[in-house]
Amino acid sequence: MIRVLQSVSNMSRAGIETMLMNYYRQIDRSMVQFDFLANKPVPGEYDEEIRSLGGRVFVSPGLNPVHYPAYERFMAKLAKESPELRIVHGHNEAMAFYALESARRAGIRVRIAHAHNTRILRDYKSCVFSDRVTKEALINPEAFRLALEEDNASWVSQILSLRGGCDRRAGEQAVRAAGYDIEKEARFLQSRYLEMAERR
Repeated sequence: MIRVLQSVSNMSRAGIETMLMNYYRQIDRSMVQFDFLANKPVPGEYDEEIRSLGGRVFVSPGLNPVHYPAYERFMAKLAKESPELRIVHGHNEAMAFYALESARRAGIRVRIAHAHNTRILRDYKSCVFSDRVTKEALINPEAFRLALEEDNASWVSQILSLRGGCDRRAGEQAVRAAGYDIEKEARFLQSRYLEMAERR
């Protein structure tokens, strides 16, 4: 069995979180188990159900740039104490950089930046970890890029177009038409997790 760490804000009853729970209920948990990385220190409505299904909920130091060194230490400790964590799947849009880069440094080889949005918002924050900078940092030749809808795949294409000279075929991109067949998409996601863990 492999464990996949899903990086989210917290496990409240919101869109991404509800989608993940729909998949989580459908997958074969003897093969793939989900854990959740909550990046807000707020209990979520799904926390009890997650634990009842065999998952764990970890709370990070948060997505404030000031906390990034603590975030890296947290992820290194988590990876060391949970070697069965084989994949980190970021759902935090640009801020997934925190979990994915920290996971890379901690030696977790499979990291997924999940495109849930369909456009790049112009961002003129002065912060070093601005939305635009972190979105660009997520796209590299090692990254798996997964979008369940064609529109979301355009987000990846837009990011790649900002990076002159980047090989658009680098890495891997799987685009699926999600529709509303949760069982089918849960099976697809489960098979991709197993395939990626095996290849890395």
